[in-house]
Amino acid sequence: MGGNRYSRHVPFRKKSRKVYIYGPYYFQRGVLLVRRDNYRVRELSDLIGKTVGVQRGDFAIEFLDSRIKPIKYEYGRDYKEAIQLLIDGK
Repeated sequence: MGGNRYSRHVPFRKKSRKVYIYGPYYFQRGVLLVRRDNYRVRELSDLIGKTVGVQRGDFAIEFLDSRIKPIKYEYGRDYKEAIQLLIDGK
């Protein structure tokens, strides 16, 4: 099977119209930013009960919800606005 670092070729049978997927087909990395003066957030569990700024619809919401409860969100239209929320202390 060929592919690149993001995906692998997916064989397709025209007669049966079955699709076989082998292994992960996409890898997404995320970055958690904290203010320079914040020494309390070192790992994901430190976010319990905190407010996190994210871009609306970002995969980070699903990722964090699956690992941390409770967590609150401030939504930005894009990454720039989400980072501005952090800078503004929201």
